[in-house]
Amino acid sequence: MDFSWIEKIDVSLYHNTQELDFDNEYFEGMKNRLDSIISNLKDIKASPDFIDIISDYTGKLIGTIEKYYEGNIIEAQIMINNLMGDFKDDVIAVTNVNDCIAFPKVPEGKKNEVQFFRARIREESSSYDAEEMLHIPFSKRSIVKSGRFSIPGLPCLYLGNTSYVCWVELDSPPDHQFDVSAVRLDNSQKVLNLAMSLLWLQGELAENNYEYESEKFVTLFKLLIISLCTSYRVKEENRNFKSEYILSQLLMLSCKNMGLDGVLYYSKRIKADKFANPAAINLALFASYENGKDLSPKIRDHIEISDSLNYGLFRQLLPQANKFKYDLRINYSSFTDNMHLNNNEKMTVAYQDTKFCEFDNYLFSNF
Repeated sequence: MDFSWIEKIDVSLYHNTQELDFDNEYFEGMKNRLDSIISNLKDIKASPDFIDIISDYTGKLIGTIEKYYEGNIIEAQIMINNLMGDFKDDVIAVTNVNDCIAFPKVPEGKKNEVQFFRARIREESSSYDAEEMLHIPFSKRSIVKSGRFSIPGLPCLYLGNTSYVCWVELDSPPDHQFDVSAVRLDNSQKVLNLAMSLLWLQGELAENNYEYESEKFVTLFKLLIISLCTSYRVKEENRNFKSEYILSQLLMLSCKNMGLDGVLYYSKRIKADKFANPAAINLALFASYENGKDLSPKIRDHIEISDSLNYGLFRQLLPQANKFKYDLRINYSSFTDNMHLNNNEKMTVAYQDTKFCEFDNYLFSNF
């Protein structure tokens, strides 16, 4: 089927991160955005069958929020479970991490390992050992707050595919407080891929001369819609409830019910990268309370994690450190040359030219 109409799409409707001032703006903002997407698809003469599918899908996402607000949380969860059922056996949506299309393809003969990083803010002078860099143990579940893909009391292990995105997620701490560990997965983890952007989708279609299998394209577009609906940040402070987390937390519970291990998604803290940057992908791995053990073996037995290294210390060692080179998966991306500095669209840099990339190389070369 021909999808050349995608070149006429209103790109402003697909920006990765949307910022709002107040919580009560989320529902109307999301609903208006989805309505505008459907109107735009009609204007550019997308396939009527495709429009019907996406219109039905967006209507169900809107309905889920309405049910949640009404207090019908169980019904809202059932609606998300039904939507997720479409992805259960789909290798695009549900995939092993290293095989996920969110990450760049590697040349034949190269390993397709995706490197991940775990970061914490250093409170004391000593670094953290590997065990301390895992998720919050269940014995301390009382301190687990509500997160984008985690609910109070149920911890996740949040990882980033670069040290840079870890730094951004921790609100850009000073160098001497930023501790990072290298993380290698054994690729047994099945995850939901929400690291989807319009830029990637347009590139994929162009590469295939806009001829694409209809069912596959529908799946990709559905993932893009979910990604957009979970890509809001609300600036209102001192909130006990976050509307922008409703869908993502319901998705998390649905993924756990399906036996998945986590969710891949673009960082929502980078405003200037309108279509998301491949150097800013997060992975939320679900922790499971198994056999009464404090740290879930499902995570610990299937990943390798190093002791942490302080970024400030690394920068002091930089004259020796920059000779280390590792075959990072991020190096194969064609979209890493437009990273925005300090969320300024006029200031860009290639990720490979940053100190963070040198830090990534060093951590894995010594792992």
